[in-house]
Amino acid sequence: MWYTTIGLEVHAQMSTKTKMFSEAPANVFGRDSNTCVDLFDLGLPGTLPVLNRECVIKGVQAGIALNMKIHNTSRFDRKHYFYPDLPSNYQITQYFHPIATNGSLTVFCDDTKKKIRINRLHLESDAGKSMHSRNHSLIDFNRAGVPLMEIVTEPDMHDVEEAIMFFKTLQATLRAIGVSEANMEKGHMRADVNISISDDPNVLGTRVEIKNLNSTSFMRKAVDYEIKRQIEVLSTGKAVEQETRLYDQSNNMTMRMRGKEDAIDYCYMPDPDLLPIFVENSLIINYTKNLKNLPTQLCEKWIETLKLSAKDVWCIASDVQLSCFFIEASSGVDVNIQRKIARWILGAVLELLKNQENGQIPIQPHSLRKLVQMIENQTISGKIAKEIFPIMWNSLEEPDVIAEKHGFVQITDKNEIEKVVEAVLSKHSDQVEEFRNGKQKVKAFLVGVIMKHTQGKANPALVSQILDDKLSPDENN
Repeated sequence: MWYTTIGLEVHAQMSTKTKMFSEAPANVFGRDSNTCVDLFDLGLPGTLPVLNRECVIKGVQAGIALNMKIHNTSRFDRKHYFYPDLPSNYQITQYFHPIATNGSLTVFCDDTKKKIRINRLHLESDAGKSMHSRNHSLIDFNRAGVPLMEIVTEPDMHDVEEAIMFFKTLQATLRAIGVSEANMEKGHMRADVNISISDDPNVLGTRVEIKNLNSTSFMRKAVDYEIKRQIEVLSTGKAVEQETRLYDQSNNMTMRMRGKEDAIDYCYMPDPDLLPIFVENSLIINYTKNLKNLPTQLCEKWIETLKLSAKDVWCIASDVQLSCFFIEASSGVDVNIQRKIARWILGAVLELLKNQENGQIPIQPHSLRKLVQMIENQTISGKIAKEIFPIMWNSLEEPDVIAEKHGFVQITDKNEIEKVVEAVLSKHSDQVEEFRNGKQKVKAFLVGVIMKHTQGKANPALVSQILDDKLSPDENN
């Protein structure tokens, strides 16, 4: 039997206006090549780095959200290697003294939760981008110097679903605290996946790294392929080679990139142009107090109170807009109403949100709360509410206004409903006879006819009660 072990190294771009060490714009997605570049980003002689304070703050906030120890003192190092898109021939990173270490993040896989340990979080600047064709290569330095945080896990995951769920939970957490947009489509977040296979659950196999996976779909395919590849190698009695590989999406396979380097190959050294970073305890305490409503915290709380599945709760808790909407919509009402609001969000809200061009929920949270309360107090039926909701979405009118304007208010007058019931029973005497002869399904037909006569406005519970009374043996006699 083979055992899989997975660890992740996630790179997330911090949402700052300028780059890590220069005043060039950091938001480079969609910009023309080489238009967001400073002299320092190009590695020109005589230029010096100036640390962006906002990057340190966001690194501290992320570390706190990931339950990490924030170090009062950290510093930058130079990681030396040659590649055309790295003009200075070294990357500024934190190897010896990272800003945060020893954390964890709880993830929910189906209805089980698991704590994944995080080894370190360090700050670093990104390299540029090389674009290769058959005859030449082009280089875009826009990404050079873009501020990144690298989050390195312990080897605590044992299948690709756990790895993907960790990645998504991390993504949701970084978005919730506002330190990164974490948009993979825009290159804000990518992952290196380390995989090892062993026939002993207590022994790690040789680690192979897959670089620069920029979607969870590619992550799933790459990891699945690599697990199968390593098992095939080991099954023939050969040894897996420690190396770095790339995922070829066109052929759905991983390919060798290079033999795995060790730290010594990069000739790490403290950066002489940058002073150590000092983070005061008061800053750490302040940010710790202000970090609340993190996705995992909300998920644990709502699973317990709402009695919904982890999958459903996570759908709301992991999205900043949905979680804020739900928190406000469910404020001041009992758990029963909260649960129903959650179901409306999971159903009608998400359905209409798919076609919303700006991706924003147009209605106010209190409007959805009012709609649910109108169903609860029998002002309208659930069926009518489904007709009201899209009108609310497009017109931004309140549900009670819409119900009054369109004549949607539910009929709760017993005498009025009784007249309709009697008329229907008189018209459908054959079905009444069938029901009294034991054909219970006929009742559903009669309810449907009554509801149609009242255009769906009659209180369904009252209709059912009156029908039972009229169809009872005593009534027959």
